[in-house]
Amino acid sequence: MSSDLNPPAPASKPDRKAGNKVYTLLGVAGISLAMIAKWVYRPWIQAGGIDDLHMADWLPDFFILPGTVFLLLSRYRKRPYTVVAGCALFTVADELVQLGTGATFDPADITAILAGAACCLLVLRLRKEKLKGIA
Repeated sequence: MSSDLNPPAPASKPDRKAGNKVYTLLGVAGISLAMIAKWVYRPWIQAGGIDDLHMADWLPDFFILPGTVFLLLSRYRKRPYTVVAGCALFTVADELVQLGTGATFDPADITAILAGAACCLLVLRLRKEKLKGIA
C-alpha cells in the first residue's frame, strides 16, 4: 500500500494543563512574595532602622496584583486582559478609599500596583508569543 493514503498527523495543540500549572505557580509565587514582604521584610526593615528607599512600603502592593491575577488566570483564561484590568482597578480603588477612611495613603502604592499590572501584561504577551511559535 502507498503511504499517500495516510493523512499526516495533526499538529499537537499546546497543553492547557501545563498553562494552568504555570499560572498557578506564578500566582502562588506572587502572593507568597507579597506575604513575605509584608510580614517578614517590612518588620525587619523597620526594626533595624534600615533605609531601603521605602521599598518595604510598596513591595507587597507590587507582588499582590500579579499573584492574584495569575491565580485567577489558572482557572479562568477566557479574557486575561480583562482580569488584569479588573484586578488593577479594584486594587487602585481600594487604595483610593484609604483617603476617606483616614488610613495611610501612599501614592507609591498606586505606582507599584500599576507596575505589577504592567508585569502581568508583559508575561501574558510573552506567553502569547510563545504559544504562537508552537502552533
